[in-house]
Amino acid sequence: IYLYRNKHLIQLTTDHSLQNQLIYQGKLTKEDFSLPKWKNVITRAIGTAQSVQPDFHSILMQPDDTFLLCTDGLSNYISHNDLEKHLHNSNSIEQLGKLLVNQAKLNGGRDNITLMIQKILSV
Repeated sequence: IYLYRNKHLIQLTTDHSLQNQLIYQGKLTKEDFSLPKWKNVITRAIGTAQSVQPDFHSILMQPDDTFLLCTDGLSNYISHNDLEKHLHNSNSIEQLGKLLVNQAKLNGGRDNITLMIQKILSV
């Protein structure tokens, strides 16, 4: 989940992957991303165990905040800076969604590309 606010894109959540877990534990650096075998190993998911430990975050929404929820099929193929530029230049959420999916495909995306965009009009 990303938050676009005041012309800045902030990543609010991270994937629950073995790769991210190893980075957090200091056993893997971001330079080791060339080792894709750990990237697709999911460490938390709904339906794989009796219970799931969810992450909870609280944020005060502001008018014009835009939230982008997406799979790695999108975020792996569009850079953070490009996501920010597209969110900044967008006039329509529908057009933005189509643009992001098309851009991910053009950048080599073959995985499922799923996204949801929510713009906060008032609070």
